[in-house]
Amino acid sequence: MNTDGQATAAPRAPGRTSQDAASPAGGPGAGLQDGTYEVLRDRLLGAARELGSRARALDERRVEMFGDGALDLTGTGVLRTAQPTVVCDLVEVGGLLLCGHNTPSTEVADVGDVFTLFHRADEGFRSAAPDALAGLLDDDGFQRDFTELYRYYRSTRLLRLRRTGPCLLAVFRTGERPTDIRVLRWRIAADGTPAYLDAKGERDHLLPPPHDVTWTATTRDDHVLGRHPHIRVADGLYVATVGGTLTVKTEDDTETREGVYAEPVEEPLQSLADAEVEYARAGPLLLLRIRPYNEPAWRHLVFNTRTREVLRLDGVGQACRLLPDGQGIVFPGGYYLATGAVRTFETDTTGLGYERAVQSPGGEDTLFVFHAEADGRVLLLPYNVIRQEAAAPIVAHGWALFDDGALATLTTAPVNRPERIRSSCGPRRTSPRRTPRNGPRAPARSPASAIPSWCAASPAVCRWRGWRMTWRPARPCSRRSEPPRNESPTPATGSPTPSSAHSASRWNRSGPPPPGSPRSSDGSRS
Repeated sequence: MNTDGQATAAPRAPGRTSQDAASPAGGPGAGLQDGTYEVLRDRLLGAARELGSRARALDERRVEMFGDGALDLTGTGVLRTAQPTVVCDLVEVGGLLLCGHNTPSTEVADVGDVFTLFHRADEGFRSAAPDALAGLLDDDGFQRDFTELYRYYRSTRLLRLRRTGPCLLAVFRTGERPTDIRVLRWRIAADGTPAYLDAKGERDHLLPPPHDVTWTATTRDDHVLGRHPHIRVADGLYVATVGGTLTVKTEDDTETREGVYAEPVEEPLQSLADAEVEYARAGPLLLLRIRPYNEPAWRHLVFNTRTREVLRLDGVGQACRLLPDGQGIVFPGGYYLATGAVRTFETDTTGLGYERAVQSPGGEDTLFVFHAEADGRVLLLPYNVIRQEAAAPIVAHGWALFDDGALATLTTAPVNRPERIRSSCGPRRTSPRRTPRNGPRAPARSPASAIPSWCAASPAVCRWRGWRMTWRPARPCSRRSEPPRNESPTPATGSPTPSSAHSASRWNRSGPPPPGSPRSSDGSRS
């Protein structure tokens, strides 16, 4: 009762309505409320299973029509040169394999001391005559420029071979400085016929920017003062480098030092103005580039606005490219998805920079190419849009992509010494079953190019609703070629020495390569 003598209603239990209070325990109202969650959950799970089933059926129809296969090793071969050489690079020209190499001799007699052509065969590669492809090595203008190059520059050596659009470039180093280069160039017609242009291809030898995101530097206007000051970045993120710790916060609270991420800095006595902080947006990811006071190297962090997690990935500093359809970013040796999944490969990424990306006609696969200018190493990272994952990277010293989708890679000996026999890769085929749209006459872009985008979104929806699509992983390739038994290693005299080999893969440019590339679990070694 209250002070006026009137009776007051008893307080209701939290979370119960008046109707629930009137219904007895175990009544119809209570049973309906208790079963609502199960009913909604079952409906969502059923819808997710139906969506996943339709996505698989659509993908099976696409594979049946346009072909399918796995990224596997189909064979290895050797590249034989007339004398011991140090290989530089590979490139495909007119269906032939052009190999560039340097000889230990200070005098280069002819074009054959630097370039060698090879034919593709079922058993591997066999040597071809210099005039096997008209207009390439037998051109009078090319031979004149080649002879003058080695006559007037005693330290001339071949650096690499490049395909840039319709042009083929042969880059030579003529001095000690990295800028001392001469570039010979050819124009490659649509049918693969080369035509030599001149020795003035320096303007064509340009590399794309390592990052396709825009970095924005913070200013003093972004400083938030207080007991524990910090810098306002973007998307509700704050960074501080004071107090001997690099701290990342998700709340604008200067009364506490704690945040979602922290790591020590080398110089504890510094202010906010002493550190350099930059950021860039990559879809739902926020990239941070931070250099605390008196530190020579930048630190790179990735903040996921969906999962609110922070991860340090210094590989982003070398190169960072956006994945198709805003799925995340890729960098030398790994990738980070917008879903929070991250994978890095245990491989040497020193000096690697972004060179190019080759997309399949169907839009399902993208081959990211990273190259090291210092030693000529190449890292090939294939990424599948539908499965949203990358296969184990291929590390080589040269690569060549043929029109029928065969990818040839080359590895050198552990010691960079001259050799006469180079182990090369035979093609790794992703399309063992040829279809009308999976051969050399396939259209430039198949009608199925719009399918991967929808199929890629379906697994994410299914996982979100409590059901995950499962894909049978292909058996990863772990074969290595063995040196020929009739060859034996010899000391550093320049005698024939077999070298290790990797194979090539069939990356279909003329027909869409289907989703059969090898899949390994996260954290596995490459």
